[in-house]
Amino acid sequence: MRDDETDTDAPAGPEPRSRGRASGPGELDAGTRRRLGRALRAHYADLLSAPVPERFAALLAGLDAAAAPADAAAAESPDVTPEDAR
Repeated sequence: MRDDETDTDAPAGPEPRSRGRASGPGELDAGTRRRLGRALRAHYADLLSAPVPERFAALLAGLDAAAAPADAAAAESPDVTPEDAR
């Protein structure tokens, strides 16, 4: 994609506050943000397509299992939030 083409992965609508122009120190114009976004997606594409390590998947499964009782308690009593049940 050329820099002057529309980035289909970018959010729709006008640019926040700046409408594509840098308006203060530390802010990037729309073209720079698009180029940076494409570069980051290209850099991390392999990482995003890699399988989840088994140890990490087991950790996530354990966290889900621990959260299940709290979620069930919240469903039974609308006054109890999942954080209260833990």
